[in-house]
Amino acid sequence: MPGRGNRVRVVSEDSSVNLELTTSDPGEKHRGYGSHLTLGKMETVQPGLNIQYYNQGLDLDEEAEVSGAREMYQDSDSVEKRYQSDDYGRDAKHGNIDDSSVRIEIRDMGHEGSSNFTTSTLHKCKKEVLRPYWHLLALVGWRALNKESIFAQSLQWRIVNALYTSTVIALLLYSYSYEVLACEWKLDVKLCSGQCPFAQKVLETTWAPLLENETSMALHNGTEQEFVSGLLNMKNNFTMKYRSKSELWHAENPACDHIITTYIIPNILHIIAYIIGFYHFRVQENEQLDALMEKVFLQATTVQARTASQQKMIKTQRHFLIIGGIWVFCSGLLQCLYMWAFDFPKMPIFENFHASTEVILFSLEIIGRAVFDSVILAIVMNFVTQCEMIKFYVRGLVMRLQEKSTDLKTAMKDMLMLRQSLSQLNGIISKMTTLVGVILAELTVIGVFLLLINKNSTPKMWAYRALFPVAWAFMLSLPLYQAARVNSICLRIKKVSLEMRVFGYKGASLLDLDSFMQFVHHTKLKAKLFHINVIPSHLIFSSIFSAFVLLILIQTSNIGPDNLFI
Repeated sequence: MPGRGNRVRVVSEDSSVNLELTTSDPGEKHRGYGSHLTLGKMETVQPGLNIQYYNQGLDLDEEAEVSGAREMYQDSDSVEKRYQSDDYGRDAKHGNIDDSSVRIEIRDMGHEGSSNFTTSTLHKCKKEVLRPYWHLLALVGWRALNKESIFAQSLQWRIVNALYTSTVIALLLYSYSYEVLACEWKLDVKLCSGQCPFAQKVLETTWAPLLENETSMALHNGTEQEFVSGLLNMKNNFTMKYRSKSELWHAENPACDHIITTYIIPNILHIIAYIIGFYHFRVQENEQLDALMEKVFLQATTVQARTASQQKMIKTQRHFLIIGGIWVFCSGLLQCLYMWAFDFPKMPIFENFHASTEVILFSLEIIGRAVFDSVILAIVMNFVTQCEMIKFYVRGLVMRLQEKSTDLKTAMKDMLMLRQSLSQLNGIISKMTTLVGVILAELTVIGVFLLLINKNSTPKMWAYRALFPVAWAFMLSLPLYQAARVNSICLRIKKVSLEMRVFGYKGASLLDLDSFMQFVHHTKLKAKLFHINVIPSHLIFSSIFSAFVLLILIQTSNIGPDNLFI
């Protein structure tokens, strides 16, 4: 059947690879053995493609775009091509050439034997750093599931992605509501310094004065039943006489005080950060982190020392991801510790529910809280990772200037790219980090004060109160620490420019050195959080000042119990 065959066009995701494969069958009753293969445009094929194509007797003009091509690489000798004929279960005795199939595989050789260290290291970095982060984005609904597949745009996967994203948003909204209704974490400074179950508040404010002032009225009967009945009657009389409407409402409807500042405002900030991240990563499909990582790795040469530093950087990024995962897990354990410390507190809204229903509701809250913390982790890890990339890039630039291995014009171009990367860092990512930073800072401050004024001496309560501020302060310190290190290391460029002006630079006149020094000093290289420059000295001063303020408040007995050994 002449004129029948297939042509497959392989196009990479960035359109840097264009490969055409044309197959045709030489005979009408041939079962696919000995098929002709024509390769075209093989000049830019990388030995890293993993492509499979099945010839099932389609028309010659039909084209298929196969996803999965890697970056362009100037070597096509090591591409492995395998041609294998296969029959899909039809009887070959019928002589129908439509039963023939040709499978073509161009598989990844794993960059074995490649002399390009940057290519292999970048491939490893994408595999070990970027892909886990992409999984984190997909977990919170900021990246489509199965995005890298050729079937990602099919109707089935669109429905799956829509349902999954809706589920994530529903879990977040459920977590917000559960926090308010259950007064989660018990963050009321006045009420929650002791046992903090709200029945205890009603007992102290109602029965303690009753037993002190009106005990004689309750003991005039001799039987126990009449005594209890008299207590209940006098409790109602005392409540109506001596309590205001506001106190009576709190007794009948125990709930959290300061709901707006403790729960509603942080949850609003969190959902705003989630919406911004959804638009930034899912709608715009922003790949700022990917592009920065490629620029940073490609600016390094194939020198073994710098390759080792790349490996060290990959190791650091993997440690960030591992620590972030441990933090989310520990946050879930902290929530279980909270339930245990307060003896599984119940709210009136849950009193009519069955015990199994309460377990289900709490399990959903655990899952929703994990998503809540994963959103914070995704934002913080993006900011922290970009800061680490920028630090690596600045170190390479400073090293080249100190070694005098680059010219001034190239150094100026590198600084412009560095300023552009910092501007992108200070944009959407910095704003989202600021929003979650406010949440983390509030939880840290409230946790510290609750720890200092805690009056419950049980070990489990002290353990919960002590670990609560530590968990949130740790995640708050990561972006602050990284931003401070970026600003600190960027100051090295100014120091190097002064040394170059004093000691000279190869092939550069004094006028060129003056121009370079002015350019460096007028280029703003600052990482920002909370819309302010995070300077290491300012950060250290703020920490010391806050510690001294707490010390003065404790020593003057304004906060904390009197018997606190501090």
